[in-house]
Amino acid sequence: MVALGGNAYPAVAILRYKDPDRPRPFKIPGGDRLVVALAAIPSVIILGGVVLFLWPEIPNAPREWSYTGPLLGIVGLTLVAGEVMLWRMSHPRQPRTSPVAIQKATQQSAGGQL
Repeated sequence: MVALGGNAYPAVAILRYKDPDRPRPFKIPGGDRLVVALAAIPSVIILGGVVLFLWPEIPNAPREWSYTGPLLGIVGLTLVAGEVMLWRMSHPRQPRTSPVAIQKATQQSAGGQL
């Protein structure tokens, strides 16, 4: 979860280091240290929220996997499904052609040339 939603904040700092000469519509004043701090603060808050959502009993009791286990399973399945969809979108399938369609196409092209 943090890897998906929390990447927007560190991306600002990473892009500032990787591509410092790119023209930007605005620049955050305060230098690179402030940009890193502004990226780290919401990332830590998001991470804390995710941890407390998965393990709400952290402050008081030992972990109970009857609540956390299914949640982690659902989150894992969702992440895997998202990765599969992204992979499928980046690797489009070639249209399937049956042997009958190939035969008809070759007959039509041969008949059209005669």
